[in-house]
This record gives sequence, C-alpha cells and structure tokens, in this order.
Amino acid sequence: MLVHGRGTTQIIYVSGVINSVNATLVIRAEVWIRPVAGLSVLSDSSVVNLSPDQLAFGGRNASGAVDSLIRIETGRFPPISFPVTSTGERPSPRYGHAALATLVGGNLSMIVLGGRDEFQVLDGMYLFDVLSGTWTGLKTPFAPRYKHQAVVGNSNPRLDRLIIVFGGVNALWNTVGELSLFRILSGRIETCNIGQVSGKAPPPVLNFILTWFQGKCYVLGSDPSGSVLGSAPSSFIYTMIISNLDNTQYSVAWNRTGASSSDSEVWPSRFFANSLMIIDCMMYVLVTTANSSSNAMSTMFALDPINLEFRKANINGAYSVSESLNIISFDSSNFLVFSTNMSSGEWTLGSVAHIISFTPGNSLNLVEPLGGVVPVGASLDMQPVIEVVDIFNDLAMYQRTGTTVSAYGLDSFDQNVILGGSTTVLVSNGIAYFSDLSIDQNASLVRIVFTSNGLVPVETAPFVVVAG
Repeated sequence: MLVHGRGTTQIIYVSGVINSVNATLVIRAEVWIRPVAGLSVLSDSSVVNLSPDQLAFGGRNASGAVDSLIRIETGRFPPISFPVTSTGERPSPRYGHAALATLVGGNLSMIVLGGRDEFQVLDGMYLFDVLSGTWTGLKTPFAPRYKHQAVVGNSNPRLDRLIIVFGGVNALWNTVGELSLFRILSGRIETCNIGQVSGKAPPPVLNFILTWFQGKCYVLGSDPSGSVLGSAPSSFIYTMIISNLDNTQYSVAWNRTGASSSDSEVWPSRFFANSLMIIDCMMYVLVTTANSSSNAMSTMFALDPINLEFRKANINGAYSVSESLNIISFDSSNFLVFSTNMSSGEWTLGSVAHIISFTPGNSLNLVEPLGGVVPVGASLDMQPVIEVVDIFNDLAMYQRTGTTVSAYGLDSFDQNVILGGSTTVLVSNGIAYFSDLSIDQNASLVRIVFTSNGLVPVETAPFVVVAG
C-alpha cells in the first residue's frame, strides 16, 4: 500500500463488537499510517520478524534476482536498514521465496525455502543463524517452488513444531495446491509424511494468506480470474488441523468455511494483494480488491477467527495500490509495511515503506513547560495543555472516543498532593485542555503528573506552593 504525500493518513473502522463463543472481541477503531524514509528493501524479498528487528533476504532489482541480506532496526524511530555480513553456504540470488523465523537447536534462525531467478524455479532449504551470521544449506529436500508461503505451527496432541508450506508455482511453472510439512528438531529439520488427509484442500491459486492461529492453520485466498473455482471470481477461507498418527506420520483435516458479517458487508470476491495482522485475538486482513485490474482499491477486514465473523474497514485517504504487500509486526500494535514501487520494481528509499499503528498515541507531551510559584488553592496562571503524540513525537490527532488525560500531584517525597478543579479532561483532536487546575495543599516542590491509559506519562517542573 503506497501513501502519497506528507503527513499522516487515518484508517477508521466501522466501530463495533464481534461476539464469539469464548470472548467478546472489540475491533480496533483507528489505525495510523506513516511514511518511513531511509529503508532499502527489494521487491519480492522475504522479511521476517526477529523481535524487535526485522531481517530481509533476496528480492529483485532492475538487473534481476539478488542475494542481499538486510537488517531493519525497528527498535528506534524512524527505523533504519543496513546490509548484514554473513558467512557459509549463502543461497543463490532469488525472489518469490518463502522465509520464516524460528528457533532451531535453541538458536534464533531464518529459514529460506525455494524461490526463483530469471531462468528457473529454485529448490533448497537454507538456514541462517542470526547470532553467528552463518548460512547452512540444509540436507532436507525441498522441491522447486516459488510464490508459496510458509508458517510455523504444531501438531495435536504431541505439539511437534512444524514448518507448514502451501501453494506456489512448481518447476514446470504450474500453480499448485500442494501441502508440505517439516518437523523442527534439535539442530535439524526433517521431512514429514502425511499419512491421511480428510476434507477438501484449497485450490491451486497464487493469491492467498497462510497463517497459524490458536492451533489451526488458516488459508485465506481468492481466484481473481474465476478460472480455478468456477466462471466467476470468488474467495475462500480454509482451516487445517494437523494431528499425530504415529511417531513418523501426520493426518491433515481441511475444512472450507464462509465468513459472515453482522452489518451485511461482503467478504471480497477477489483480491490480488494481501497481508495479515493479528492483535488481541483478531485477524486484520489488508487486501487489494478489484473488479478489474484497472479498478483496484485497498481495504481492510477485521475477522474473528472463532466464529468467522467480520467487519469491513472504511479507509480514508488516497492510495496508489500495489499488487505486492509485505506486513511485518515489530511490537504488539505497530506494523512495518512495504509495497512495491511498480514503476521501478524496487522498494525504494522513503516512498513505499510505512508504519501502520493500531495505537497512534504513544506518549503525552506538555505543550508549554510549567512550574514556579503558585498560591495554594488558586488556579494555575498558565493552565496545562497536553498533547497525545505518536512514535515520531508528532501530534496524534485521531484517538478513540472517550480518551482522557488525568492529573495528580506529588511532593518531593513522592507523596500524593491534593489538586483542585477538573483533574480529568477529554482529549479532542489529540489535545487535552485543562481550565481550572489548582494545587489545594501546602507541600514542598509539587509536581503535577499527567497520565492516560496506555500512554507514557509526562510531568511538570516542581511548583513552589505559598500561602494564598
């Protein structure tokens, strides 16, 4: 998703509550999107989450496939990216591969599977040890495939850690609906045998999301041309449960299901670019929908995976829609977004990297410094004005309805001091205006602290309180 221009763009969801069997899930009401300059990641590369940083491998530029390895530091704002030096059996230049981050033998690792270059579809499975910076070409067979997806899940009831690979294009350039399983053991990865399959598997399509959530694998996808599922464009949601048959074999149970909406919205019949965010047991699916290739738009759906109920998002703002999206979580409510610059074939500096934040407010900021001498019980000569600011320290104008800022007093011994006037005020357009705040107790060097739920607090300089 590409946001043109400067400043911020807001996505506002249709507010509402989805009732599930086990819980009541509240849709996040606001999302902020902010352009990020200084990131250099190529089109069709893989980006995995190392918590807190990200690691990108491969991709393609104007000259073809590359084998670049890039680290993205998201523990700072704005994030920066830089090349990573590595040793060992590095994968050949490739793009359209799958990658994931997981522990192998107790070490945090990135695993790269398949891909393609300008001439052929590539095979192979490679492991990058993040701590040592070493590549290893694994002996585990992996047939040529690209545009596939891979996630880490587990089996029932033994909870074997598994790499699940689905879909893609094979060595004959045919789109396939193949499922492969690999078991993660101490220091190695081995191929799994699928001894039993029940239910109907997803069709062989390229436009899909693969994710693991609460003990199930989910495949969400679409058939934009209608050539696979029928004459008309359509979409689908499949779930898969993996169980142990014995020590060497697994069973797979597929189930196709539909998604319903309490407000008569329609799940998209087609989408050709997609990615997924999971927050508070809710799936947020960002898709590029289209009635035709020339009539496309970006939208988002909040999906309750328990009852498969959803709500559609209202997106305010102008976007240049991309057919390639990559969204990676870097904390509990912020996501790094890359969208392909289709004119150059690259994710270029500054224009197509963004942060999506489900909590646009990060901290409180005191607009004017306060302190000095104040008579006890008298309203402050200069009343506090408190801003809610985002991770870039800019004003976060869009807050949830009912967001408030509260004030309390502390003396030099951090003991509570009585304040007078309105000590809690509503936030409007990102700002809270206090109008009659006073210090109503004689105390030594009183600081006024301002707080709001989930935000970093701010406090004034000390006040010297004198008799009124």
